[in-house]
Amino acid sequence: MGVTNFDQVTTDGAVIVTAGGLTVTAGGLTVTAGGLTITAGTLTSSGAITGTSLDTAAAGALSLGTATATSVDIGVTATATTIKGTLNTDEAVTMDSTCDVAGALTADGIDRVDAGALSIGIATATSIDIGVTATMATFKGTVNVDEAVTLDSTCDVAGALTADGLDRVDAGALAIGAATATSLDIGKTGQMTTNKGTLNVDEAVTLDSTCDVAGALTADGLDRIDAGALAIGAATATSLDIGKTGQATTNKGTFNVDEAATFDTTVGVTGATTLTGGVVADTPLKVYNVQPEGAIAGRGTDGVSVAGTTYYSQLFLAANKTITGIGVLTGTTTGTDKVLVGLYDAAGNLLANSALAGATTSTADKYQEVAFTGTYAAVGPAVYLIAFQLNGITDGMQRIATDGVEVACGKETGSFGTMIDPITSVATTFTTAEGPIGYLY
Repeated sequence: MGVTNFDQVTTDGAVIVTAGGLTVTAGGLTVTAGGLTITAGTLTSSGAITGTSLDTAAAGALSLGTATATSVDIGVTATATTIKGTLNTDEAVTMDSTCDVAGALTADGIDRVDAGALSIGIATATSIDIGVTATMATFKGTVNVDEAVTLDSTCDVAGALTADGLDRVDAGALAIGAATATSLDIGKTGQMTTNKGTLNVDEAVTLDSTCDVAGALTADGLDRIDAGALAIGAATATSLDIGKTGQATTNKGTFNVDEAATFDTTVGVTGATTLTGGVVADTPLKVYNVQPEGAIAGRGTDGVSVAGTTYYSQLFLAANKTITGIGVLTGTTTGTDKVLVGLYDAAGNLLANSALAGATTSTADKYQEVAFTGTYAAVGPAVYLIAFQLNGITDGMQRIATDGVEVACGKETGSFGTMIDPITSVATTFTTAEGPIGYLY
């Protein structure tokens, strides 16, 4: 039988269409019992189709609106439509309102109908699972998390990681860049990075610029990136504390202090101490090489000098002192010859001298002070040599007669008015009647 057209059909029995299909144009088709079976062809309706169920006559896909329909409406407004099995959509899905999913939602993509934020699980969900175990989930854009983030395993970040906070799920060490990272950048150029707790570094630390520390700095070692002086507290520090009360602080190399050093207690030195700047301390007006004891006339040996010969002896200076000249002890005969004096370091280098023309010897058996051409800032503690020359052989100068004073002394031939510099071979032992008796003043 071909297609038959009816204005309205009502039946309480089954309706079976075996071929050609069934078209209802107006009035509708109502089957109260028995159902409607179309064994071949399609069911076409210009109105709504209402039934308790809709299925195919034989096993296969049920097609709705596949021929002339421009859209398919399923369900009734404000009434839930339930899909009993899985739901597969070949093309894009647009939801006019929210989408509640009781199980997992699988899709090639999910987006909003219009521009705006896409909200997932904001109404009744207590948690949101995205992705599949052992499969990578990729975020194409940036990830912004308003609250705390908990990672059950490691977090590998190909670019920069920006977060208000970063912590472990449980108590323990937080490892950042511990697996494949070759370097770790924390913070931003021009902005301060603050470490709230203590900072422990297992290996060497390299600082590209200065390091300002508000509290104590504890480190197994501290050094510069390149060769040069290591500056600590050179910018804003008003004082610098190194070491700990009650514990020894060891300086492995030499120790150089550009300005004055103050020690609150004693200083113990196990090796040699070299003070290039000397020691600043009170010194007597006169520093003698032979202490002034007994009568002056018998203090030394009244020896006759060889004209132009330089006679010298050691003198120990305990602290820094500005020297004006040398006082030498004259002999029993004076007033004829001229004398000049010189100051040498322990190696025999000339440091200062009086006028080369010389000064006439004065009162016998007295210390005669002969001034340098200018004052000399002597550094102590140190050993110096005091020396004199006479231009004749008439007058005498007292010399050290006994080695009980423990000073080396000697002489070197020369010409009066010409200061020997340096002394060729500085004496290291005592020689009777060669070293002058005198003092620095």
